[in-house]
Amino acid sequence: MGRVLGQGTANLTMRDSPEIGPFQGIASYRVPLSYKGSLLPLLLLFCKPLLLLLVSLLSVLRTLSVLSDDREKVDMSQPMNRRRHRRTPEETQARNARSVKMLISARSLPEPARRRLHQRVVLEYLDVADAVASRYQSSAQDSRDLRQVAYLGLTKAVQRFEPTMGVDIVSFAVPTISGEIKRYLRDSSWVVRPPRQLQELSVELRSEVPRIAQSLGREPSLEEVAEELDLPVERVAEAMACAQGRRPVSLDTPQRGDWADGLALGDTLRAGHDDFARAELSVAVERACATLTPRERKIIHLRFVREYTQSEIARECGVTQMQISRLLTKIMTTLRSHLSPELLAA
Repeated sequence: MGRVLGQGTANLTMRDSPEIGPFQGIASYRVPLSYKGSLLPLLLLFCKPLLLLLVSLLSVLRTLSVLSDDREKVDMSQPMNRRRHRRTPEETQARNARSVKMLISARSLPEPARRRLHQRVVLEYLDVADAVASRYQSSAQDSRDLRQVAYLGLTKAVQRFEPTMGVDIVSFAVPTISGEIKRYLRDSSWVVRPPRQLQELSVELRSEVPRIAQSLGREPSLEEVAEELDLPVERVAEAMACAQGRRPVSLDTPQRGDWADGLALGDTLRAGHDDFARAELSVAVERACATLTPRERKIIHLRFVREYTQSEIARECGVTQMQISRLLTKIMTTLRSHLSPELLAA
């Protein structure tokens, strides 16, 4: 290529006239036939920067498009401080009409665009999800978890909503959000899980008991709560008792009072076994094992101390598994004959 360029440069001539300007001089170059074959590499050489610039511009435009999509997304893990205000009926109707129109138009769009419109509708009704979540708020439950579950229920409601049915979005979304929160409280917030009916009644009592107390002007009795809810007194008492299983007290909880002296709850509980009975049983079993042969004591040790299987004991003793099974039956019969009925019952 260097020889071609050199040859082309040597054959270039420019008219010798003082009246010719610089650009006119360039235009008056005469390219010989031997140089025309090398124009394609030169064009590629000069066009390569233009192509790189075009690719860079396309990359910038794509990045701006992605950033624009990200601005429409919501980070549900962060709490949102939204000022709650009572909407007028006109504002509620306008929001519902606007959301229904977006959901109808989303049907004919591809998946990414449909997802973005659903996100916009979800953003419109986040205050509804917050209001529903506040109904189930308690001291033992993290408000952020409830808010996340409420947003998940709102998203499911928007995805399942049928805009052509003529139903208000709030009327459809509130039961869906409540059901999602109840399901979460039933499946995730109980350490000791009672039956489902008791769980649901316990959740209902948390809102009904304050309402009854407000109407009576005092704390209601168990019979008054049962009469108000038209339920048996035993059922209401059982639901109130099982509510304590949602967050049980830790055994390390310090005890209060002058008698406690730094004791934890676990220190005040009675031991669950009787050491004296266990010691008596150990002595009796030791005396019964003394009547066995060394081979039988070895089999007992391998089976109940080292927890070998019958096949492993058979390989250890050099016999078959069937023989070990028969020997174990014979050994257990011998041991039972040396133990009293009281010890066997223990």
